[in-house]
Amino acid sequence: IARAEWLQAVQALAKEHGVRRAVRLKVAGAFHSPLMASATEALRGLGVGIYLDDFGTGYSSLTYLRRLPVDEVKIDRSYVRRMLEDDDDAAIVRTVITLCEALSLRVVAEGVETETQWTRLVEDHCRHFQGFLFGHPVPPPADVTGLIRPNAARRQRTIALPRRLS
Repeated sequence: IARAEWLQAVQALAKEHGVRRAVRLKVAGAFHSPLMASATEALRGLGVGIYLDDFGTGYSSLTYLRRLPVDEVKIDRSYVRRMLEDDDDAAIVRTVITLCEALSLRVVAEGVETETQWTRLVEDHCRHFQGFLFGHPVPPPADVTGLIRPNAARRQRTIALPRRLS
């Protein structure tokens, strides 16, 4: 990602296709060098969203939130899975949501599989979710050229809040 030719290729593609925030780059692992920070800042300038995956596990840390220009944080599914049975995991999930809210970052809860998990996350002010409760992964289409359209309106799926919260 920090190689100049890679960044130039992304710049050319973004200009050619008019991509703005339709492309997001997942950052996971040990990416905390000054070179990485400048590369991610350049990508953000092109309209590429940057998000931290599996936040709270492995190499991810609060340092990323300070040093890398990220737009989104994904709470690792392991915390979501255990948050209903483990008070510590529930506290971690709530704290990450609150921290991201304070830093104006989008937060996504990964691995939401039950309505009870979803309800708790909504109560904790999480607004973005991934998991089998909402759908299963599907293979990509053979021809992806129709997926990138300049200035195409984003398609959003509306999901009703659980009955007791609406």
